[in-house]
Amino acid sequence: MADEAADVAEDYRQALEDLSVNSRIEIATLTNIARENASHGFAIAEALANHIKKVCQCRVRYSKNMRRS
Repeated sequence: MADEAADVAEDYRQALEDLSVNSRIEIATLTNIARENASHGFAIAEALANHIKKVCQCRVRYSKNMRRS
């Protein structure tokens, strides 16, 4: 069961990495992946939380660099 959860989380993480713009289709795909794998909700939530932390750090760095220009 843990291996299956790890596989689902990895698939979800990879799908999140592909999300670079506010694409309704890609967001719907992510929603469907989560819905179909609700039994692995914790692993999906953890992958999403890690992605948000990573993206927020990048945006903060970008924002600081833009102010210096």
